[in-house]
Amino acid sequence: MVQNALDARVVEALGHYVYMLKDPRDEEIFYVGRGVGSRLFAHEAEALKSARGSEKLNRIRSIHAAKLRVGYLILRYGLSEESAMLVESVAIDLLRGTGGGLENEIKGYGSGLYGLRKLDDVVLEHAAEPLQEIGNRCVVININKTYQGDEDRSKIYEAVRSSWVIAKERIGPPKNPKLKYVLAEHRQIIVEVYRVDEWFKVTDHNSRPRWAFNGEVAEEGVRKQYLHKKVEKKRGAVNPVTFNL
Repeated sequence: MVQNALDARVVEALGHYVYMLKDPRDEEIFYVGRGVGSRLFAHEAEALKSARGSEKLNRIRSIHAAKLRVGYLILRYGLSEESAMLVESVAIDLLRGTGGGLENEIKGYGSGLYGLRKLDDVVLEHAAEPLQEIGNRCVVININKTYQGDEDRSKIYEAVRSSWVIAKERIGPPKNPKLKYVLAEHRQIIVEVYRVDEWFKVTDHNSRPRWAFNGEVAEEGVRKQYLHKKVEKKRGAVNPVTFNL
C-alpha cells in the first residue's frame, strides 16, 4: 500500500523541506522536489490515479509493476520556503551536472540566473566587451528559450535558425538577402555568428510571417567582429529579434 500522509508531529518538525525519490532497482535518484506536509507522496498518488504520461510517473509505475516501493529521502528540512527553493535548485543542478537520471521536467528556482554553468560562460557574461554597433546587414536573435547554454555548441544553429517574425522588406530577396548575418545571442552574449545563404518562410500567421534561414558559420573576419561581445538590452525589451542597438 502506498503511503499518502505523515503524522502531524512529523509535519510540524519538517516545515519546508527538500526531498528526493529513489529507484530501488538501481539506487538512482530520479526526482528532486520541495514542499510541506505530505507533498512528497503526491507523485505516487498521481501515478496511480492519473493516466498522464511523463518520465517521472512512468518510472514510478514501473517500480510498482516490479512489486517494489519508491524510496524517499529528505535532503534538508526545517527550512524557510525561500531556502527550500534554493536547496532544491542546487540539488537539481548537481544531479544533472553529474549525469544522474533525473526526471524533473523543469529546472529549479533561480537556475536561469545563477544555476549550473561552465566557468567560461560566467566569465563571459560578466567581463565581455560591449557590442557597440551592428552592421546594416546583421540581425541579433536571442535564443534563451531555445538553447540552454550547457548543451553542445552544435545545437546553437538549430536554436537560432527558425522561426522568427521579420518583415519581408527587411529580408529582401530570400536568396540574395539584405540580412546577411545572424548573430546568435544567449544571455546577452553573442555565442555564434552565421552567414545566411537563404531565408525561407515557415509560417504566415495573421499576416505576421515567420522566417527561417539556411547558412553556416560566418567567415572568421566577421565572426571575430561580433563573437563573445555583450549585447546591452533596452529595459523592457521583449522582442527576440534586434536589428540595431
